[in-house]
Amino acid sequence: MREIRRRTRVVGAFPDGNSAINLAAARLRHIAGTRWSTKRYLNMELLTQRNAMIEPLLIVRRTLREQIGILQGRLLVIVRHARDLPE
Repeated sequence: MREIRRRTRVVGAFPDGNSAINLAAARLRHIAGTRWSTKRYLNMELLTQRNAMIEPLLIVRRTLREQIGILQGRLLVIVRHARDLPE
């Protein structure tokens, strides 16, 4: 982006929109042809490893939530039954 801004200041006003697009496209072609295009800002392997570690935890969480739901249901039955008992 700095290069495009610099060239914009040098050239001044563009005659039309196509001239600006041509400048940006030329800069992108240059970047694609150099080592800058191979630089990675996010390592996907780390995300893959993270997901592999988290998946079992998600399964455990889902199972625990199901168990909690079952226990809550049983507790409700016990409380209702206790209300019906004579004192």
